[in-house]
Formats: sequence, C-alpha cells, structure tokens
Amino acid sequence: FANVVLQCLTYTRPLTAYLLQGSHAKECRRNDWCFMCELQCHVIKVKESRNPFSPIRILSKIRNIGNHLGYGRQEDAHEFMRFAIDSMQSICLDEVGGEKVVDLQTQETTFIQHVFGGHLQSQVKCMQCHHESDRYENMMDLAVEIQGNVESLEDALAQFTAPEWLDGENKYKCDRCNAYVKARKRLTVHDAPNILTIALKRFQ
Repeated sequence: FANVVLQCLTYTRPLTAYLLQGSHAKECRRNDWCFMCELQCHVIKVKESRNPFSPIRILSKIRNIGNHLGYGRQEDAHEFMRFAIDSMQSICLDEVGGEKVVDLQTQETTFIQHVFGGHLQSQVKCMQCHHESDRYENMMDLAVEIQGNVESLEDALAQFTAPEWLDGENKYKCDRCNAYVKARKRLTVHDAPNILTIALKRFQ
C-alpha cells in the first residue's frame, strides 16, 4: 500500500519539482523527523538511482504520518495517501505558526493546498419555494463508489454528482418555507484541484 502511494507522490510533477528545488529542507523548522524532508530525499534518490530500492526511511517512521498505521501490516492505500497529504499540509502550516494560529482562509494558500486542494459544493434546492442553499467545503481528494452500474471513471463521477431526493421521512427543513419539504440535494466539484486524486471505493 505504501509503495503505491509513494510512487504516486513521487511522480506528481508540481510536488516533485518543488521538492527537487530543495527549498523545503532549507526552511524546515522541525527538530524531529519531517515527512517532507524525507520525501525530498526519496524523490532525489529516485531521480538519481537506476536500481530499485526500499523506502525504509519513510516506512520505519510511518506512525509519524498516521499514528495508527503500522510498518509491515496491510493497510488502506487511500487512507495512507490522505495521511501523507495531511501531514505535508500540517508541515506547511507549521512554517507560518501552525494550524491553530492560522485562519481557515489562509490555510488554503499553502503549496500543498495549491497542488491537491479544491472545493466541493453541496446544494439543496427546495421544491416548494425553489430556494437554493449552498455549502462549500475544502477537499484534498475524491472518493467515488464503483458499486452498481459503473463501468468507467466517468460513470463513477456521474454517480457521485447524481441528485439525491429528500422526501418522505427524510424531508428537508426549509428555512424560507418554515416547513419540512421535498428537496433535491446534489454534491459537485465547485473548484477542481490542480492535481485531482480519485480513490475508488471497492467496498461498501
């Protein structure tokens, strides 16, 4: 699972270009082990080496990336990818004071956010007064179902963005109507990331 993710990250061009510049390691303020510094060494080694090698320096510290991940155990690749990207985002935020100090709007200006980040839009439309309620949330990847009649990535994305009807016992409370009404809910990608990571959910 880890090799798959590390290969994906190593061949993500904007990330690789940034790491090969060596600017992070020069400015890194961490006194302990740093995933981005280690990934930078890994990327440089991949570029310079013509022989296969083990990423043991990353794998042996895998709990620093996700504290419940274990070296030598079978884990979920998508989960490790999320931990890896979140870890790099936290490292970027540490350089400007840390996640607790930096406001949410500023958190979306980091290099990692610029590469992997985007926004999802959740829209609920009241079928009675036709008012649309929009909510936006930050995303670093997209997990799509491949159950049912899905034969391609396009089918999976169409299924992900398909409208959902809120009716019956699951009616929507419309503030304008001040009543529980039938509504249409839809999730879409509002701002697509520069590098869109899509995970296929093979299991229910």
